[in-house]
Amino acid sequence: IFLAFPKLVLALACVAALGPGIQNAIIAIAITSLPPYARIARAETLTVRRSDYISAVKLRGAAPFRIVVRHVMPLCIS
Repeated sequence: IFLAFPKLVLALACVAALGPGIQNAIIAIAITSLPPYARIARAETLTVRRSDYISAVKLRGAAPFRIVVRHVMPLCIS
């Protein structure tokens, strides 16, 4: 939904819902600017998750939480 509408229209709708004020305007702009960064992070995570390195860790029997925390997250932070 966020990517289907222009940022300014969504920001104005968020400000209308939250009420007037500079803090609400800042929150609205931040919320509408987030989706492109989320798409990049998701694409990077999926790329790392499909790597041979992660497959080797799974074969060693590591728990899913350990794989995410110790192996996927450090590679995606940059």
